[in-house]
Amino acid sequence: MNGSYKVLEHTADIGIEAVGSDFIEALEKVTEGLSSIMVKTKYVRKMPVFVLKIFGFEPTDIKYQFSEIDDNEELVTEILDLEPTEVIEISEIRNICLEADDKESLVVKWLNEVLFYFDSESFVCKKAKIKKIEEYDGNYKIQGLFFGKYFNPKLDTMLAHVKAVTYHQLSVITNEENVTIKVFFDI
Repeated sequence: MNGSYKVLEHTADIGIEAVGSDFIEALEKVTEGLSSIMVKTKYVRKMPVFVLKIFGFEPTDIKYQFSEIDDNEELVTEILDLEPTEVIEISEIRNICLEADDKESLVVKWLNEVLFYFDSESFVCKKAKIKKIEEYDGNYKIQGLFFGKYFNPKLDTMLAHVKAVTYHQLSVITNEENVTIKVFFDI
């Protein structure tokens, strides 16, 4: 199953409902959804993409532990789980490692990291790849990567300034077929 997301309207807020075959895919899709309501990229081109050992990275700062893969779009497409026609600009990678008390709190912390990097560095997360989520003693730990670029006012348009991720109407619903995450943001 290919996950998806849709934008939900709400007074003074905006939300995302993301669906995935499992919690990881749904969280990756809700991350893309958040970026889509914040920034529109007018012109996207394939940049030299830096790929690292995504499926075996250590929980250390990976930002400087990458190697360039020249002219290997097939590998890049496979690792980032892109559609063959999908083109995204990736010039930066952020390593994310967080802990939370429950899945709902994990969603909020994960998405707050997206906002933190945008607000502090103008980093636009275009794709998220979660390596693993571990449950231990009733808590959750997540390790993953944000792939993206710096906001460029000449090429990108700011759509909405998202102030915060909220717990209002936050839900993580799991059934036999998929997982749905619904979350609203203060704008």
